[in-house]
Amino acid sequence: MLALLILSLLASAYAAPSHACTKAEDSPIDWRPKANETRVFRVGHDRNSGREIHVTIPPDFGKNSSEPAPLILAFHDKEMLPLELASASHLSDPNINRNAVVVYPLARNDTWQSDIVVRRWRKNIEQPEYADDIAFVSSIIDDLGSIICHDTSRVYATGMGTGGGLVNLLACDPALSTQITAFGIVAGGFGGRRHAPIWETCAPGRSPVPMLEVHGDEDRILPYFLNEWESAKRRRAVPAFLDEWSDLNGCGEPVGETMDARDATGTDVKVTKLSSGGWVSEGEAYNGGAWRLAKSCPGINGTAPKIEFKPGERLSAHDPEHFTLLHYRLKGFGHGWPLLRLKGADRVFDTTALLLDWFKIHKLPIHLALRVTPQTSTMRVPVDQAAAAVEAIREAGGDVQNVLKDAGDAARGANEGDDGADVADDADVDADDGADVADDADVDADDEPEHDEL
Repeated sequence: MLALLILSLLASAYAAPSHACTKAEDSPIDWRPKANETRVFRVGHDRNSGREIHVTIPPDFGKNSSEPAPLILAFHDKEMLPLELASASHLSDPNINRNAVVVYPLARNDTWQSDIVVRRWRKNIEQPEYADDIAFVSSIIDDLGSIICHDTSRVYATGMGTGGGLVNLLACDPALSTQITAFGIVAGGFGGRRHAPIWETCAPGRSPVPMLEVHGDEDRILPYFLNEWESAKRRRAVPAFLDEWSDLNGCGEPVGETMDARDATGTDVKVTKLSSGGWVSEGEAYNGGAWRLAKSCPGINGTAPKIEFKPGERLSAHDPEHFTLLHYRLKGFGHGWPLLRLKGADRVFDTTALLLDWFKIHKLPIHLALRVTPQTSTMRVPVDQAAAAVEAIREAGGDVQNVLKDAGDAARGANEGDDGADVADDADVDADDGADVADDADVDADDEPEHDEL
């Protein structure tokens, strides 16, 4: 017990370098990562059935040998390519992310193991053949430890839409929840207990598990609330998702008097103690454009943080370092990755900045991070002409956005027909009711954060 306490105290100042940091010569492939590189790999021994991942190396990679790079796994939405998620999120923009390696896995047949269908009439719906994405992600983490020098105490997972649903399953997995430090979901879709066997149980291998979720309350693809015809046994709406992670993180119920306070941005919030010994703060943010919920929870059988508040006190000393659950409900926003000024908001809501800050403040306990990384790998560099063309255009300073658009159009064209998934049809919305992501993200040039093209 004393050893674990000492390791916990050292965690904030200690890095857990992967195998590649000290034994680069053991890499199973002939590649030494360099700053500002983008590579595509195939994971799996079978060339025909292998899975692809896109890897971007940040500009400050390798500059400080005592601080290995963080690693972010980013999972795309339905009808989206990895490079399209990179473009929408700006996670690989060197002006925003200078030190974290970002890995964008590709779903098999545009379908994650976690995928759900929001559709009123479910008759004659052919169930797709799911790949074992849990095993896929586990192999990615193991393989990258032998190939890319990174900090195993700072491995993070994020996903949008159906990719966000997969991130939830990773957090629920007994093994991966002890390898991935913190989780961030944008507009996620969560199955109910009867949707599929994989959604029946959630059994993380540690508690608490840091979880962030951002969702628009006008999302028509994966709605914030259940539709009146939906069953909670089939789909878990966002409030139920938050309740579940409150329970899994050992938060308990609000008790005692509610106090007025301010968060780190100066926003007025209500703070209430929880029965577990933790606390919850909630209130409107962004001048009413969002509702924010934050909980600091000790975990099941954990030790509650000792926090004392005074009326009107700013929470900067505890906000957000102790957060284990953070949620933003965005008013009037639909389905997408929010990087815009919300209705009535006094500043831009930047999901990427929020996510990177969330990851930065969380580190995996050292006793979990110090693992021996396998020296064998299933990763191979594929012959991928499209990816090579994108990389060449990027290096030449060309317009990658047009390449991304063409690639996305080609992928959607390939998915049309009997096997193609039409998200609008799945959501059972007509043209008048459907969410228009372009309209949701309609921002004046002066309002949008300045991001260079990828």
